[in-house]
Amino acid sequence: MMSNGRMRKLVGILCAMLVLSIFPFTAFAAQPVTAWGDEIIARRFEKVRLIEADLSIPSSGIASCYGRVEPKSTSDTVTLVMELQQYTGGAWKTIKNWSTSGGGTLSLDKIWAVLSGYYYRVVVTAYVYTSSGSLAETVTATTNSVWY
Repeated sequence: MMSNGRMRKLVGILCAMLVLSIFPFTAFAAQPVTAWGDEIIARRFEKVRLIEADLSIPSSGIASCYGRVEPKSTSDTVTLVMELQQYTGGAWKTIKNWSTSGGGTLSLDKIWAVLSGYYYRVVVTAYVYTSSGSLAETVTATTNSVWY
């Protein structure tokens, strides 16, 4: 049987763990990160410092899609592709895509009208090419699915 002091300590630790698990927090890391919906998952990429994907669909049905990539080197060329996908027939189908290319940080911020009654997500893919033109890395970030 536990003593009163040990029981209080155990309850205190459990309460602290509960409070920490309830409140969201932001982690800052020196290593590359990729956004996955509302979560940040740390990954180690060779050529990419950061990749982000975001999707919001308000009651108007106009989806706001966002993607961003930050390469480690500005001498590398990046092609950023953003796809808005709809879950239908048991699979994800791309209903709209956008792309941009260049050096340095790239972003896409687009809107698209969607139909109600489906799940949607945004998939952002960055293709990083070296100065010699060869593909060095492909990195993808995907949002959580959003019901509209």
